[in-house]
Amino acid sequence: MNLKLKHTLAIGATLVGVGFFGGALVAQDHKGHDHAGHDHDGMQGDMDPEKMMEMYMEMGAPVEQHARLAAFSGKWNQTQKHWMEPGAPPMISEAVFTSEMIMGGRYMVDHVKSEFMGAPFEGRGLTGYDRASKQYFSVWFDNFGTGLMMTYGDFNEKGELVMEGEWSDPMSPSGKSWVKTKSSMSGANRSKYEMWGKGEDGKPSKMMEIKSTRAY
Repeated sequence: MNLKLKHTLAIGATLVGVGFFGGALVAQDHKGHDHAGHDHDGMQGDMDPEKMMEMYMEMGAPVEQHARLAAFSGKWNQTQKHWMEPGAPPMISEAVFTSEMIMGGRYMVDHVKSEFMGAPFEGRGLTGYDRASKQYFSVWFDNFGTGLMMTYGDFNEKGELVMEGEWSDPMSPSGKSWVKTKSSMSGANRSKYEMWGKGEDGKPSKMMEIKSTRAY
């Protein structure tokens, strides 16, 4: 498939923030912080209904991973770079990105409006931390497609949130293509978001970089 077309579709399907509010997650390693200690591989048939309800209520409560998202809700000004093909000069655009916590601080919802390739663009995302699976997740959708991008991941030792998953790709035989993202912070009010897909050689190829500054 034509790599330039593939990058155009990928950017359109995941433009601006791609579910990780385009740039605001705390760059801290959170591994081992969720100590609920419950086994969710199966449910005991003889478990007391009251204890079972207590367990679900406990696991459904927000923890510090959710508070990290809440600390970075707000309005952001973004400068976006989009590479249509490897080695080519990037397309540069500006956008305003907003995010807020919902459902008692359990999820972050994102909303962005901008312009891409001369057309109005609007996208929405949902980001959260799943206590059962002990990982962050992100879902993204926009008006440049009819599918979803879904990624999962965690913070690495550098304090970067690295996520991998799939985006809806109409040019792929399976209808899906691999994607990797990385979110990092520089102080409390600046962040960077990066996204890679796979090129024709099967190797990761950078498609997007978004730098965000908190708007006051």
